[in-house]
Amino acid sequence: MAGGTHIFDMIKRLRENENLRKKNYFKSKNTYSEKPGPIHDDFTASGTKREQIRREIKMERARGIRKSIFVFVLSMVLTGVLIVLGFWLLKLIL
Repeated sequence: MAGGTHIFDMIKRLRENENLRKKNYFKSKNTYSEKPGPIHDDFTASGTKREQIRREIKMERARGIRKSIFVFVLSMVLTGVLIVLGFWLLKLIL
C-alpha cells in the first residue's frame, strides 16, 4: 500500500493541529494581582554626573564599534586565507 503512510501522516497532522488550537498561548501561569501603576524615579543626577554617564555610554559604544570592525576584518582575512589554501590544495590534487 503506497498511500497508507500518507494517510496516517495526514491524520497525525490533523490531530497535532487540533491540539495546537486547544492550547492558550496568551495565558501565563505567573499572573500578578497588582495593577501596574506609575513609575516613580527617585534618581536625580547633577549636570556633571549626567555628562559622566554620557561619556561612559559614548566610550562603550565606540568600543563596541571597534570590536565589531575588528571581528569583521579578522573574518575577512581568515576567509581569504581559507580560499587561497583551498585553491592551493585543489592545484596540488589536479
